[in-house]
Amino acid sequence: MTTKFMFLRDAKRNPVACIATNFDKETNKFTYQYSVVHSDDQFDKERGRQIAEGRLRSNPILLVDSEDADQQYAGSVGSVLSKLSPSVSSILKKSYFQDNHICPKLPEKSNMESIVRNLINSSSPTKLKNAAKLWIDHKEKTRFGIE
Repeated sequence: MTTKFMFLRDAKRNPVACIATNFDKETNKFTYQYSVVHSDDQFDKERGRQIAEGRLRSNPILLVDSEDADQQYAGSVGSVLSKLSPSVSSILKKSYFQDNHICPKLPEKSNMESIVRNLINSSSPTKLKNAAKLWIDHKEKTRFGIE
């Protein structure tokens, strides 16, 4: 299994985060983890790779199809939460995915785009969220030929 890396950058094009990913062909599982530079430090790509890869090995986040994630969530909490309001249920579902290191793959999105969009909506550091938003904006602009 080969680990691949991607760096997210801030508005000044400085790297601020590293995302490490693995795809296991035998089990068909895609996992990821990340590292983020501290605001007082300068980003070191090699160190960022080491930290992200170490976290990937010890505590991976699993990217799963949305339907599988929903089934796993429904199976674990049962019908108890079905009586809650949609907004409360949505918050609890998001918390469940984060606590269990599950990232639902977005329909018709690439694995990397699903990961980056999940980082924006997760409890990850603001610096990482901002860099992820820039990545998505750039991807959208190039997709539609704006840049």
